[in-house]
Amino acid sequence: MSEVSSLRRSRGGSRAAARQMQWQSPVLRGALALTLNSAASAALGLLFWTLAARMLPVEQVGLGMATVATITTVSNLGQLNLYLTAGVMLSGSRRPRRLVLELSGLATAATLLIGTGAAVFWAVTGVGGELVTGGPLFVLCAVGWTLFALKDGLLVGLRGFAAVPALNTIYGLLKIGALVLMATSLDGRSLVTATFAPVLIILPLAAWLMFRRTQGMESAATSSSGLDRRFIGVDFVGSVCQQISTTLLPFLILVWSGAHAAGIFAVVWLLVVMLDTLAENAGVPLASEAAREPHQTRHLTGMISKPAFGLVLAVVVATLVFADMGLNFYGTVYAADGALALRIMALASLARCYSVLTLAVVRAERRATIASAIEAVHLVVLFGGAAALVPVHGVTGMALAWFVAQLITAAACWLARPKGRR
Repeated sequence: MSEVSSLRRSRGGSRAAARQMQWQSPVLRGALALTLNSAASAALGLLFWTLAARMLPVEQVGLGMATVATITTVSNLGQLNLYLTAGVMLSGSRRPRRLVLELSGLATAATLLIGTGAAVFWAVTGVGGELVTGGPLFVLCAVGWTLFALKDGLLVGLRGFAAVPALNTIYGLLKIGALVLMATSLDGRSLVTATFAPVLIILPLAAWLMFRRTQGMESAATSSSGLDRRFIGVDFVGSVCQQISTTLLPFLILVWSGAHAAGIFAVVWLLVVMLDTLAENAGVPLASEAAREPHQTRHLTGMISKPAFGLVLAVVVATLVFADMGLNFYGTVYAADGALALRIMALASLARCYSVLTLAVVRAERRATIASAIEAVHLVVLFGGAAALVPVHGVTGMALAWFVAQLITAAACWLARPKGRR
C-alpha cells in the first residue's frame, strides 16, 4: 500500500510540476497579462462611457463615439497590423531596439499619410461633416493613438508583459479624470479630448520601458530577423479589411441610421469589443511565441486555446443572461433598443475566438497571403449583410450581419488552418 501511495504522490507531483511549468510559459504569462489588462481597461472604459451616457444626450454620445471610432480606424490602418505581428519580427532579433524604432517610425509615417488623406477627402467632399473633430487635430489624435496601441504589441514581443496592464490602467484613470474635469462643458468634442489627451503622458513612459527592455537583449538573440517589408505589406491588406470591418461600424451606423441609433450601438459595440479582446489577448502572445519556437506551435496552440475558449464562453453566457441589466446602467433606452443586438454579437464572439487563434498561428508561420484573404472574406460578408439589414433594422441589423460574418470567417479559418492542427 505504501508503494502504491508513493506512486500516486509521485504522479500527482509530476502533474502539478507540469502545470506549474505550463503556467510559467511566456505564451500563458503574456495571455494572462493581457487579460488583466483587458479587465482593468474594460472596467475603466465602462466607467468612462457610463459617466458619458449619464451626463450627455444619446445623440452627443453617438457623435463622440463615431468620431473616436473613425480616428481609431485611421490609426489602426496606419499601424499596418504591427500590433499583432511586431512580436513575430522581434522574436530572436539581434537588434531589437533598432527594430522597435523602425516599426514605430513606419507606423507613424503610414498614419500621417492615411490621416492626412482622410482629412483632405472629408474637407473636399463633406462626407465627415458629422464628426466633431477634423483637420490637423484629427491627424494628431490618430498618430498618438497609433503609437499608444503599438506599444502593447512591442512590449509583448519584448516579453515586457507586466508593463502592458500597468500603462493602460494609468491611461484609463487619466481618461476618467479628464472627463470629470470637463463636466461643466461636456459634449461630443469633450469625449474625444478625454480619450486622446492622456496618450501624451503614457507614451514617454512606454518609450522608457522599451528602452530598458532592449538593454542586454542584443547579445542574447539567436537570429538576425528584422524588418520584413514583404510580410508587412501583404499582411497590411488583411489589416485594412479587418480594421474597416470593425472600428468603422459606429460611423456606418451614424450615416445609415442616424445619431440615435449610433448612440445605442456605441454602447453595444463597446461591450462587444471588450469581449472580443479576450481572444486577441491569447492571439498576440501565441503569434509571438510560435514564431520564436516554431517546433512548439502545436503545443502552444493547445496550451492557450482551452483557457481562451473557456473564458470567452463564460463571458458570453453572462452577457446572454444579464444583457438587459448591464445596459440599464447606461440608461433604459439602451436596454430597450440594444439588448437583442448585444446578445447576437456576443454569441458571434465564440466563432471570432476560433478565427483569432487560427490567424495568429497563420501569421506566426508568415502565411500573410492566407490571413489577408480570410480578412477580405470577413469584410465582404459583413458589409454586404450590413448594407441590406442596417437601413431596415438599425442596430439589430448590424448585429445580424456581424453574426453571419463571424460564422463564415471561422469556416474559412478552419479550411485554411495549418495541416495537422486542431
